[in-house]
Parts: sequence; C-alpha cells; structure tokens
Amino acid sequence: MAECAREQPIEEESVSISCSESSSVSSRTSSSRSEGLRKYKLTSSDEPTQIFKKNVSKWKQVDLDALGIFYDQAALPLSTLIARTKQVAWRGQMYRMTTTPDHLHTFEEIMKESITLTLPYETGPRPVTSVEAVTLVAEIEETREKFFDYSMQVKEKLNLSKEKEKEFLLWQSRTHDFLKFLGKFQEIRTSCPVRESQYTNLFMKFSEIFSLQPELGDNRKAHISIGKQEVVSIPDLRFIRYPKHTLGTLLVMLTEVKVGGVGDEWRNELPDAFDIHMLSTHILGQHGGELLAERHYSFFTPGVLGVICLKTKLIITFMEMTEDHYKCIEKGLSCDEKRASISYTKPYDYWNAKDREEIYETLFWLGHLQSSEK
Repeated sequence: MAECAREQPIEEESVSISCSESSSVSSRTSSSRSEGLRKYKLTSSDEPTQIFKKNVSKWKQVDLDALGIFYDQAALPLSTLIARTKQVAWRGQMYRMTTTPDHLHTFEEIMKESITLTLPYETGPRPVTSVEAVTLVAEIEETREKFFDYSMQVKEKLNLSKEKEKEFLLWQSRTHDFLKFLGKFQEIRTSCPVRESQYTNLFMKFSEIFSLQPELGDNRKAHISIGKQEVVSIPDLRFIRYPKHTLGTLLVMLTEVKVGGVGDEWRNELPDAFDIHMLSTHILGQHGGELLAERHYSFFTPGVLGVICLKTKLIITFMEMTEDHYKCIEKGLSCDEKRASISYTKPYDYWNAKDREEIYETLFWLGHLQSSEK
C-alpha cells in the first residue's frame, strides 16, 4: 500500500491443522463440497494435514471457503456498504461515530467543480507514447491551474477561522501535489509497464488529499493463528488510526496490476453489474486473508474495511465476522457452522471524473475519522 507485498520473498511452507474422523465422515456426506475442498476443512483431531500457506499472499478462494469466509454474490452501492460499516462498528469498539464537518463538504464541491479531468484506464501492457504523454501532462497541468484558481476564489468568500484556513491550505497543497505527481506518472508510463509499487505510490498521493495517512504494509506484519500455526499478512497499505489509548486499522489495501478473471484471463473492462468472483481466485484469497489478519486490530471491529486497487480502480470491501467465528479459527476448530461475509462495491476508477465524485464523500469521512482524536 512503496514496494508491494508480493515483491518481497515469500515463504512457501504450509500451515498444519488437525483432522478428525468424525469431521471427515461429515464431509463425505455433504454433497455441496468437492473432494478438493474437503481436505481444507478445519477439524479437531491430532492428525495434522498441511493446508494453508504461511503467507496470505499465497492464499486462494478455497482457503477462505475452509474458514467459512465468503464474498457476497453481488456488489453493494457504496452508500449501503458504508452505512453497514457504521452500523456494525457501533457494536464494537467505536462507541462514537464522527460525522464529516461542513468545511470538508465545501472541499468536495470545489473538487467536483474544478477537477473534471478524465484519463483513460490503462488496459494493456503497452506503455503510452511520448506524444500521448505530452498531451496528458498538458491536460493535467491545465486542471491543476483551474483547481488552484477556483479554490482561491471560493476561499475568499468563506469566513474561515485561522484553524480552518490552515486546513484549507493544507488540503489545497495536497491536491496540488497529487496532480503534479499524476503528471509525472504519465511520463513513467512512456518507458515501461508500470509496477504495482508505482500504482501504490499514486494511490497514496491521492488518498492524502482527504487527510488519509497511508503506511506501507511491511511496517508491521499482521498475524493470525489457525490452531497451533501462525499465518502472516503484509498488505500493500494500511491506514492506521492513533487515538489516545489504542490504535486501530482503519483500512487495509491490496494493489493488483494484473486483473485476472475466470481462468486468469485479462479483462479490460469490468461491467456495471459487477461480480467480484470474476477476479482471480488468488486476488480473492489474498485480500480475504488480509482482512482476516487485520480483524483483531480493526477500528470497525467486529468488521474490517478494505480496498482492492486494480491499477486505478478501487473496490471497497467490508468483512463481518463474529467473535465466536474468529475464536474457532484461532483454535483450529471446524468452521462448518460459521459464515463470515465480505461485502464489496463496484470498481471506482479515480482517473474517471464521474467515478471519482462518487467516492469523495466516503474518503473525506475516512480521512476525518483517521485524524480525529474522538
């Protein structure tokens, strides 16, 4: 979330769990489970069976199935997913839900009015030509000047306190920096295919507009116990909230450049009726594992908020898991009777003006939540 987790050496060892005779009999009687999945069941005997890779970067969807973790069948509107996040978080450690201040709504309106630029989503490995890059950089520079001029005009009409004026200027500067970095990014694309770490850096700059404070995932390894074994997770980015007494993970992010669908085939365009299962089983398994590993630290416990970054397209995710389910996984017990759901949105391309406007409110809310001490 600048080197990505997959660019680091990963251990290939697997986690051992226990299997019982009673569980295997139950498994054979279930017509809904394939032979391949049955060997992934968590049970409670003394007979160890190797199952899970020690790093969730090697996980697949079948690993989540074995733990009773499933993605929903269809995408939710962003507003519905965030409303659910707030509802679930009220039951956890977040006893007070911070609302977005009015001046941040003003920032949002300024961005909608002045940053109307749309850049084409990169759909293949071919770098842009120098001529194409020059055109894109010129459009970005024009947008940067338009934003600065318009934001200053609005500022003159606002009666800001010194504190709010300082916040305004910081936001203006961060937005200016993102647009400047976006121009440099186009130049990078002329030389070679862009790496995951570079897309991660770009999103970091974009997120800072909203007062979000990203940290690289390798700053802290997250661990999840499955029976007697331990699995590690190193997401690309984390967004950590540091309140007065305890820290909490606000958001955990996975970056992917290769967007694989069924059979790992490349999909240039993701349809409006989005089903996350069109992505590769590897992406789904890794991200689900990252959400699981962060649950203990999540600010939204018993839920975990995340995002899958497919180049410049963002899929917001939210996993709900009961404490009883989580304890079953930690103890290495069967999860047959447990079910945790991962809700998700359609992809939002932050290079696209329309998509970008749809996520402004959520990102400003998250930024305020991360920086608030309440």
